Amino acid sequence: MFGPMRVIVDMVILSLYLGLPFFFMSMLGWAGERQVSTANDASGKMGSGAKDVGGAGGGAAKKAAGS
Repeated sequence: MFGPMRVIVDMVILSLYLGLPFFFMSMLGWAGERQVSTANDASGKMGSGAKDVGGAGGGAAKKAAGS
């Protein structure tokens, strides 16, 4: 295979070597960002419940102490 067809095939192969890793890495970055935001949302919801329980326990302790 010689001539202009070889140049076209070489350009396609070059674009695949450069383009596909960029595409896959961007997909992994996007998926990782979504996982981090999901984890942050879940931990925020769990923390608010613990804060409410801690506040209720503190109020009960103050009531028991008579302050």
